[in-house]
Amino acid sequence: MTRIGTGGAFDRATAQMATLDARLGTAQARIATGRRLSSAADAPLDAARITALARRQAIDAQAARNADTARLRLSLSDTAMAATDTALERAQEVLIAAMSASTGTADRAAAAVEIISLSDDILATANVRLPDGTYLFGGNRTDRAPYAVTDETPPVWQGDSHLDPVPLGQDGFIRAGEPGDTVFGSGSTSVFATLSGIQSALVNTSGSEARNQRLSALLDQLSGHGETVTTARAGIGGRLARLDALAERRAAAAIDIAAERSRLEDTDIAATATLVQRTLLLLQATRDSFARIRATSLFDSLR
Repeated sequence: MTRIGTGGAFDRATAQMATLDARLGTAQARIATGRRLSSAADAPLDAARITALARRQAIDAQAARNADTARLRLSLSDTAMAATDTALERAQEVLIAAMSASTGTADRAAAAVEIISLSDDILATANVRLPDGTYLFGGNRTDRAPYAVTDETPPVWQGDSHLDPVPLGQDGFIRAGEPGDTVFGSGSTSVFATLSGIQSALVNTSGSEARNQRLSALLDQLSGHGETVTTARAGIGGRLARLDALAERRAAAAIDIAAERSRLEDTDIAATATLVQRTLLLLQATRDSFARIRATSLFDSLR
């Protein structure tokens, strides 16, 4: 009976030491790697949640990069439209002054020169490039200038009237700009056609009444272009505000996601170190007990 009891105690001590050795190895590995789980088998549900959180972080990171690209395009668009708005306001001032009864031929010629200069400035804005060399107002066609310069006609629209929206992950999509024809117009209704008509009317139309009638109609068109730019710029501002709000929300969510992932995935160093110390003490006590069992078993066998 003594031998059976001693043998059972021997087996139990051996099994306990194996369990404690495994527990100690796991705890030490967690401290060394900083990871709570060595494989999904350690905690399947936690591992699945970690994978889902990692996927969400990757999606959000790409969305943040896309948002940065969209913000750059929208900010440059806003700057370009502000410059265009300023140029159009100046064109209206020049035109109103040129329609005055006291304005002579030389003054109208000077006004025409300034109108041409303002048109060139707006054209440069419409054909502005992004840092990567693509054209801001080309729509989906970004490899060539949106407006082509010809000798016979005002600049001609040759961009794409469509602009694909930028994906923002779980936050949907955003249109990162405007095709040039929605801002500067195209064909006979473009801002360039209007400015060209003003320049021509200033220097080629004879008779003050006929000239002013023509210039008055062109002034209305010019005012319409200004309203178009203002409306487009308001839309740009709204989208920039949306990006700012999304960035704040995404940053807050990122903190929560990182905290949850860390809780599931990262080792609690202090708690695990305490576990290591406790396991070492238990393991030593078990080894001492095992040694006593072996000594007893040997004594019994020799008795």
